[in-house]
Amino acid sequence: LLVVFLLQIPLAYLGALGIGALRPLGQRSEWLLLLFSPWLFVTVMPLSIVALRRLIAAGQVDTFSALFSRILRSAPILLLLTLFFKGREPKWRTAQAQDETGAGTFFQKLILPSLPLTAVLGFAAFLVSMQNLLWPLIAVRGAENRTVQIALFILRQEPAVAGPYLAAALTLFGLPVFVFFFVVFGLSQVLYLDRLALRAGTFGT
Repeated sequence: LLVVFLLQIPLAYLGALGIGALRPLGQRSEWLLLLFSPWLFVTVMPLSIVALRRLIAAGQVDTFSALFSRILRSAPILLLLTLFFKGREPKWRTAQAQDETGAGTFFQKLILPSLPLTAVLGFAAFLVSMQNLLWPLIAVRGAENRTVQIALFILRQEPAVAGPYLAAALTLFGLPVFVFFFVVFGLSQVLYLDRLALRAGTFGT
């Protein structure tokens, strides 16, 4: 949760705002996304090996801090938010030209409309990170810092004793998580996502 909302989302948000709305290279600003393309096409395994070697060199294996994944998954979020800001940019420019002082147009036309989408993407990234098995499995070797997902994965290898523990985990952990994300994504679909549209061509004001 901390890595997603304090690191991945802010980095992706600021990058998308700069590329999609401020457009430092003008019409060619989208070419800046190519700088982040390796994180879209390189698989997790090579990155995990490099991150694990650095973790071993730092002597942080099997510690609580090792649970924080060194692999950022911000590139898809950056791409989606860039598309969103690119669609909002003409409306912001028009409002800015009509407002002599320019006060409030930046937040009204860019920041405020982007908050619901950012929240949806943040919760989606949190859900994906929470289900990650690879990094906690290789970074933590003892039982003290083991995550719930890893503990359940190990229990499944012992079917004779796993039944009661799996049932308890599904009741105490799985069910609340399911209800929470069901409500979050359900409300997002009903109140927000249906209003989004991806179009080609020139956007109106």
